[in-house]
Amino acid sequence: MSFVFTTNIFDIVKGFLAIALLILAVVFIPKFNDKLDNIGKPLDATTIEHIVTNIVRVNLAENKKDFKEFLKELKKDNSLAIKAAIEDNITIKELGDFMATMKGKTDPDPGLIETPSGDPDGARDLEEFIIKRDDSDGKSFPTGIVRHSPNVKEGPKFSYQQFPLDFNATIVSGDKGQEEKRYVEVWVESNFVKDSRGVKHPIEIKNVRWEKLPLGEKGFMWNPRLSFTGVMSSESAFPALGVSLLSYGRTNRDMDWTFLNFSVGGDSDNFYGVSTPFSYNLGNSLPMVENMFIGPTIGYGSEQNFSYGLGVSVPF
Repeated sequence: MSFVFTTNIFDIVKGFLAIALLILAVVFIPKFNDKLDNIGKPLDATTIEHIVTNIVRVNLAENKKDFKEFLKELKKDNSLAIKAAIEDNITIKELGDFMATMKGKTDPDPGLIETPSGDPDGARDLEEFIIKRDDSDGKSFPTGIVRHSPNVKEGPKFSYQQFPLDFNATIVSGDKGQEEKRYVEVWVESNFVKDSRGVKHPIEIKNVRWEKLPLGEKGFMWNPRLSFTGVMSSESAFPALGVSLLSYGRTNRDMDWTFLNFSVGGDSDNFYGVSTPFSYNLGNSLPMVENMFIGPTIGYGSEQNFSYGLGVSVPF
């Protein structure tokens, strides 16, 4: 079988149109892709919502500029956690910081412990004042004790003991569609005193800041990938095996677009060479699909005929 190739002005025009289409795709696809990425992700910056006083919802946005500024602030504040991560050669991808607050309280009716002093006027040898604080629900818990010894002639008459407090935080992270959310809960336990041991006292979250570094910058890359393609053209529908040369995305596997796909295939009557200038990853928009690309095709068959259609490909 021999092939005779003929070229006319119409074929030349189609070739120039294909090249122009490829150039337009390279220029405008990144902008269009950014708009696609924003579907379902309206947040430009992380926002904080208070559910109750001691629980907040973090609606997380990936913002490289905010992340770098936040990291710079934590380094400036001599954060020990940041220093430890850097010393361990950790790639920091997510940062969170929160501040909680409690109100102070002195028992208005302090319990007094009396010891025999032999003083006919009943002078007290020791007075104890329990210092308490209120949690965000208004319940009190002991944080310390002040002792007063009025009969001491030398040395201080007052002493203060601060109880150890256990501050706790729970952080829950999850996704809802394409949105990332974090939940932060903070509470304190006063386990030094037996009566309050093991009791969780929620404390008001005064401030939360959270930033996340995007997984990677998207860009064009040389990325030859074999693929299986189903071609539906103006002449026929047939399977084809091909290779794409360029891609746009974060990594050579996390691709949004592929470019310059060349494949060969055919049906029972004809053999075709097929070119797909560009194709878009439907996995970015469809559930249960990870990498499935769709794009326009231009084919040339063994019967010396051009065909146009649509190709759906799955890379290996």
